[in-house]
Amino acid sequence: MITKEFFYQQNPWWENIKINQGIIREDYLKKVHNHLGKKPISLITGLRRVGKTTLIKQIIFKLIDSGVNPKQILYFLLDSPKVSGYSLEQIINEYLTIHNFSISDKFYVFFDEIQFFDNWEQQVKELYDLRNIKFVISGSTSLLLSKDLHFLTGRFIKFTIYPLTYKEFLKFRNINISIAESFKNINFVEEYMEFGGMPEYVLNQDSEYIQNTIDNILYRDIVGLYGLRNPKILRDLILLLADRVSNVTSSVKISNILGVSKDTVLKYLTFLENVFIVNSLQRFSTSRNKQIYSPEKKYFSDLGVLNTYSSKFNLGASAENLLFNYIYKNIESKIRISFGYYYEDKSEIDFILLKDNKKILIESKYKDRIELENEEFSNIKKIIKKEKIHKAFIITKNYETTIDYFGTEISITPLWKVLLNDDFFFLK
Repeated sequence: MITKEFFYQQNPWWENIKINQGIIREDYLKKVHNHLGKKPISLITGLRRVGKTTLIKQIIFKLIDSGVNPKQILYFLLDSPKVSGYSLEQIINEYLTIHNFSISDKFYVFFDEIQFFDNWEQQVKELYDLRNIKFVISGSTSLLLSKDLHFLTGRFIKFTIYPLTYKEFLKFRNINISIAESFKNINFVEEYMEFGGMPEYVLNQDSEYIQNTIDNILYRDIVGLYGLRNPKILRDLILLLADRVSNVTSSVKISNILGVSKDTVLKYLTFLENVFIVNSLQRFSTSRNKQIYSPEKKYFSDLGVLNTYSSKFNLGASAENLLFNYIYKNIESKIRISFGYYYEDKSEIDFILLKDNKKILIESKYKDRIELENEEFSNIKKIIKKEKIHKAFIITKNYETTIDYFGTEISITPLWKVLLNDDFFFLK
């Protein structure tokens, strides 16, 4: 049963009680807050424990600071057993009764972890269409972005919350690096590659935190929602992927190792993507057949998760994964940019972007020194000649220079400089 006390416990601002809002991530707070004046639902999603609930509380207090009556704001965590048997409308009507509001009054409703609530899409649609409510909804799995979401077509805008960027990592660690001491970025980037960007883990560095988080995801978000009988396969799959970052993922080879069918492997890989543990990168090709039927690469959305489950800390693979995450986050909403790995005629490059018919190569070489005359760079030179490359980037540990190669600029740049750039570095 949902009691009046339970409502007040979840909404301490009704009694002017201040709570710890945590460290503010300005970009997300500004984007979501700016959307609050618009009718469409603000849909907040991302990896579990990436900071969605903290962001919601910050948005609520920003609303209050802007003059909104605190009692016009309802926050409700929907994964509590106390809400079993209730509908969303019943929860809202209980709230209206507590404050003696009319159903025509304007108010804000924040539903947290909504994916655990049956038929939430249809219920939200009806409330959205008939009530004067601004909804902000959060969930830890992309199920809430695919399962029956057609009920809400045209009624929402998505905000994906990612693990901390390198700049946010420094902020959370209270680290300020002067221009004169920019060399310190090398060590801090490597710390960032090891610990990743889960806010609580960055702050406390509890060795069990990541494993507990992944267990929660596997057993609640995947096993609970999909009804899987053997979650051990999921954990084994994570272990295999962690040791194969930066390599193409052969579902046939993995199925042989795990002793399950290829279809099962593909299904479980989709589950891991649905809960934001891994992301996929397709082969870049003008041939649709090559693009679809070539194996994909898998990268971890958080480096702390990667390095918790890999058999050893691989600096080169971590740097490439970090570079993938940086690119992926920056182009996710840009539909006119193609992104993939390059493989043609036994020549391979980590990443290639295509924008406005301009091809941009990006190769991760986390080293102190780069010599373009070495054999390992023959692929870059070969592809530049063959593909009419607009620009090429080699991302290093700390080496920096610019080279003209047959009319194509090759920019050799330290990883830390890429990560500190306020704009998307590769499309400036």
